[in-house]
Amino acid sequence: MKFSKAISLLTAAGSVLASVPVMAAPPPQTWDVSIGFGSAPWSYMQRAGAGCAGADTPLAFPYTGPTGTNFTGRQGVNTPVIVPLVGKNLAASGTTVYSSAQIPAGAVWLHPGATGPNSQCAVVRFNAPMAGTYRIKGLIRSVDVGANRVNGYIIVNNVKIAGPIALSGPMGTQMPFDQTVTILGMPRTIDFALDDGGSYYNDSTQLEMTISRCPPSNTTCP
Repeated sequence: MKFSKAISLLTAAGSVLASVPVMAAPPPQTWDVSIGFGSAPWSYMQRAGAGCAGADTPLAFPYTGPTGTNFTGRQGVNTPVIVPLVGKNLAASGTTVYSSAQIPAGAVWLHPGATGPNSQCAVVRFNAPMAGTYRIKGLIRSVDVGANRVNGYIIVNNVKIAGPIALSGPMGTQMPFDQTVTILGMPRTIDFALDDGGSYYNDSTQLEMTISRCPPSNTTCP
């Protein structure tokens, strides 16, 4: 009788354990530089020096663009010069012409600051919400009728992991990138930085980029 009772208790316990759901790995998350523009986890910076390797500071001033352009963003100086700049065209369709730049609707674009040893790179920063492995995928595209040379860099926690990603005209020319990086500890920043390639004239450059967190149980990212 005692043995049978023990078997019954073990069976009941097994039933309880079997009913506990197995916790699935969190689904992959993807952040888009255009869809999330102006909100966390995105921020907008400038980096000094050749190769965008110098000190980083926020783009301190709001940018709204000339009347009728429907632009928004951040700029590095509070003057009409505006650059370095990270902006977005809020238009729903078409292309907005601004000086020699032609910015597609919904596009995010960067323009580095003046040339020289202390030139300022325009930077889109992703503040990763947790440690893990991230895939950084996208392209840069010339959007200026007189498109000049620029160089892109991917910098993770102040360590350059890709670049220069060299891009030069004519307008519409593009250059893809695709990098995967594992981030541990803090501060967990991923920067896409753009320098002036030697001259900051005609350097308006569209950025398309998604950053995806890889599932912990998988070796590939979306």
